[in-house]
Amino acid sequence: MNEPVPVAEGDCLSQAFVLNRKDLGQLIERLKRTYERVYLPVGDAFREAGSIEGISFTGARALFGPKKYFFPPRESLFRFTKEGNIEDLLKEEKGAVIGARVCDLKALEVLDKYFGELPEPFYLTRKEGTFVAGATCTEPHQSCFCVQFGGLSTEGLKYDLWFTDFGDVILVETGSARGEEVVKDLDLLNAPKELLYRKERIIERVEREQGFRRINDKKIFDWFSEEVTHEIWERLAEECYACGKCNMICPTCHCFDVVDMTDLEGSGERVRIWDACHLFRYGLVASGHNFRGERLARAQYRIYDKFYYPYERYGIFACVGCGRCFEACSADIDLRDVLKVAGGEGS
Repeated sequence: MNEPVPVAEGDCLSQAFVLNRKDLGQLIERLKRTYERVYLPVGDAFREAGSIEGISFTGARALFGPKKYFFPPRESLFRFTKEGNIEDLLKEEKGAVIGARVCDLKALEVLDKYFGELPEPFYLTRKEGTFVAGATCTEPHQSCFCVQFGGLSTEGLKYDLWFTDFGDVILVETGSARGEEVVKDLDLLNAPKELLYRKERIIERVEREQGFRRINDKKIFDWFSEEVTHEIWERLAEECYACGKCNMICPTCHCFDVVDMTDLEGSGERVRIWDACHLFRYGLVASGHNFRGERLARAQYRIYDKFYYPYERYGIFACVGCGRCFEACSADIDLRDVLKVAGGEGS
């Protein structure tokens, strides 16, 4: 356990503060007074805050990210009656997500593109009302390759607070007026510059230990433009079970189905449910035709929807290098293998 770093006069950062581990509960309680629900990483997922005993912001990202709090797996949009009455279920929600990682916030930026072009009010309202405190990864997961997408830098990210956990003390950096208000209420001391230097050394080590050599973005896009029939697609299709686990766990997958759930009297509600492009029924239409009936077409589309279509449309990739898909995949399909082929390092 690291010892607290003493604050030296004239050697402090005005927008970075020191939170003693024993005072973490005060911060959580402060957020609970303002936000209806506060979510923390507990084990392999984000869960509603209860006891803070054992809570740590060290290590790598959680297996299950916080996407479901912004874009729920199942969401009722409106209710209706057979008489034609409509009840809109959109409402303002105030929540807090604590301990999200760089890859989680970059994933939300991708979702902002998809749900912001034609404004989707449920996602955007929930996003606006959510307080976000991110955290620096202090160890890489074996499946992580975020160095391909900017690594652990928080430059340009939108957050309210940012934590770097050193054990007995937590470096707290502010990123918004909301975050500054929380820090002000807790009366935290300014952080010594040494903590920021130590944070940068952690980032350098974690990125280095990922062991992935960054490939030029344009080179990846050009390869996807030209290699629609590359033999790697056949190999992936043979290995893939088309189970959809990678879709469900991916922080940027955003496909959904909309169904009307009715009772015998004709009243009901319209519900949005996550969908997965790997599933056979995904491309099935009313006539019985399935425009992606072949497993190869579905396996290929999913990866093109990460590295080709969003880059063509927005100039970004819809992959953040979290490696969750590989960790969850029953067939051990690894997107890094595809990228290495695109970069001329594999076959």
